[in-house]
Amino acid sequence: MLKSGLLRSSSPKTLLSSSSSTTKIISCCINKSNSYHTSKHTQALTPTGYEDLKRVDENVAFPWLEHVVPKRHQDHPYAIASLSFNGLGTGKKPPNPIVFIHDYTTNSKAFSTIARKLNYPYGIVTMDLRARGKTQVNGLDQLFTTQDQKEKAFLQNNTSKTGPLNLITHALDFVRLLTYYGLPRAFVVGHGFGANIAYMLMKKCPERISGAVLINGGYPVNKASMGEVTQLHERISGTFGTSLETLLTQDAAVKSDSIDFNSFVEYSKHQKNDEARLAALRDLRSIEDFGLSLDDLIRLRHPVALIRSEHGLKDGDKKPIIDAKVFKSMENVLNTKTAVTINGANHYNMLFDEKYAEQIANTIDRLVVAYDIHRVIEHRFNEVRGTESVKGEESK
Repeated sequence: MLKSGLLRSSSPKTLLSSSSSTTKIISCCINKSNSYHTSKHTQALTPTGYEDLKRVDENVAFPWLEHVVPKRHQDHPYAIASLSFNGLGTGKKPPNPIVFIHDYTTNSKAFSTIARKLNYPYGIVTMDLRARGKTQVNGLDQLFTTQDQKEKAFLQNNTSKTGPLNLITHALDFVRLLTYYGLPRAFVVGHGFGANIAYMLMKKCPERISGAVLINGGYPVNKASMGEVTQLHERISGTFGTSLETLLTQDAAVKSDSIDFNSFVEYSKHQKNDEARLAALRDLRSIEDFGLSLDDLIRLRHPVALIRSEHGLKDGDKKPIIDAKVFKSMENVLNTKTAVTINGANHYNMLFDEKYAEQIANTIDRLVVAYDIHRVIEHRFNEVRGTESVKGEESK
């Protein structure tokens, strides 16, 4: 087993461990060969020293606890998961955490500013997608192989022509992450391509998802719109023409000197930009294979909040990622509880600018507080208990 690593050297040691003898099948639409790591004692394996998010020093980067998740099989080699559970204490796990899923042009540290603004007390978890951040993946050079080799790779992978990088495998990685931490359900927050992964989670594993917040993503796919979808994602993946650091600091997408943004930029230096670009292209292809249409979205009945930016990839880009017409269509077919356009924001700075991040955090808080079944049950129990107490007093 790989040893756990913490983001901050001052953080406490983790107690995560693996059990080589315990393997199960993920309880939703997974081939029997796709097993995951778990343990009979997951309750006792929760890392100690979780931060109370409301006491985070504003002069210190958001204190994600960074762990290496053991690799049971080489066909799903995700490695780094970051989590922070708000004030839960030792030995307790959140019943319904928020899981952040980043776009294919960023990484897990993109959500630090939003996370800092949240009031929801049940914890947050995120992870680098394959070939992003610190999560590595093999076989990206298959993009440059001959057609015969591509077909052979497709048959060997038995998933799609995109091989180990597609919407389904990304979604299953997050299911494995939840299972590894012993978390039965979660709310998902997806940005860009992460919203498409959120769709796949809701479709394939509905019992594991409590609700979703879709940020500038989840463009529905059909034959008529596929050209627009392809053009949209090529615009986004085109940001890899230069380094991520240069794009975000010099090309006007994000102008910030915040500690969280600087931490994100530093963390982004760990990833190999060429590999991330290839992964983005392969993820784009998987939209054609697995992207959901409007008809598919009608079948997703989870409570949803929709958020979009007024501008496109950077300030002055008048072509938004999700235009008003498509946004309205998504609002009408999904079980939408709120739909928000963040005026003045673009696809990237909506994550890092404090005033935009606060709007997103407030939208997330409103959805999860309203539809967290654990809170609803607790609130109802307290109401009933209060009523019974009143009746008892009246009968005396």
